[in-house]
Amino acid sequence: MLVAAVAALILAFGARNQVGEIGGVPFTEIADVTWRASLVVAIGALVFLIYRGQLIDALRTILVWVGLASVIAFAYNYRADLLGLGHRVVGWTLPSTLTGNPGEAPQVELTRTRSGDFTVRADVNGRRVPMIVDTGATAVVLTVDAAKAAGLPLDFLRYDVVVETANGRTKAASIVIEKLTVGDIVARRVPALVAESGNSLKTSLLGMTFLNRLDSYEVRGDRLVLRGRPSS
Repeated sequence: MLVAAVAALILAFGARNQVGEIGGVPFTEIADVTWRASLVVAIGALVFLIYRGQLIDALRTILVWVGLASVIAFAYNYRADLLGLGHRVVGWTLPSTLTGNPGEAPQVELTRTRSGDFTVRADVNGRRVPMIVDTGATAVVLTVDAAKAAGLPLDFLRYDVVVETANGRTKAASIVIEKLTVGDIVARRVPALVAESGNSLKTSLLGMTFLNRLDSYEVRGDRLVLRGRPSS
């Protein structure tokens, strides 16, 4: 581009002394305009060649800032929808735990999953166990796999308790969970059941033997709020 501009500049400069006209416009005026335009193009091309690295960096920086501004504008305009989506995603993974000041009651909020359940990853004797909150279950019920992961003595259990499930009756064994934790809510020596192997229970249930230890629990739309008792 620089070479072409210089060539046009030379030709235009040489044509400034030519006699004649094109379309009623004298050669001298055409040559003068062409010379000035070629000079501007040549200077611009020279500046671009000298500073093109900086210009490219500047363009990249501008594009980055434009992209960030677009993302911020999008997030602001759809902040309510994004916040709701964030709550649902968190609810599908871990509970949102809100702990007050020392001496105040811990609070855990759970988001309803796509299946309509409130799920939580509880700690049973220090081992992570996924559970479904079930106010219709009279006790905490563990699957055999969950009980095994929690280190419970399965070989010494007696499956002599008949329990009703959504898919019918099954047998379970009585146990005591030394420590059951949901978020910052801790319950000790919680009576529970271990469902017999081969039954239809796929996920452990967080039943009333834990929920009765709470100060309160309530459903707010798609959120379940669990409130523990204030620590002493």
